[in-house]
Amino acid sequence: MHPALSSPERRSIWTSSDPTVATVSNTGTLTTTGRRGTVTVTATSPTGATDNASVTVSLAPSGLVLLGGGGQTGKAGTTLPLPGVVRVVASDGVGVGGVAVGRRAVRHC
Repeated sequence: MHPALSSPERRSIWTSSDPTVATVSNTGTLTTTGRRGTVTVTATSPTGATDNASVTVSLAPSGLVLLGGGGQTGKAGTTLPLPGVVRVVASDGVGVGGVAVGRRAVRHC
């Protein structure tokens, strides 16, 4: 890149509408903070032209919460009377949809 185009006074200025959800570096790299939300990222060129984009930040699944069916016992090969019911959650404790959950028997001795 030509030095005149990469000098600090010739770079675009990047901003986030909510830095508690995501920040934007001076090179335009978006970094999330671990909080859900929607932000508007705005770029302003050295000539004053602007453009923006909306970014929705979601969190990845990080755990399971048992909602029902816990504490049951039974003989191997038999069906337990109640199904195990879980909710997949992110690090903020909010549910995450669309996640397949497998199951397997656990043997306690």
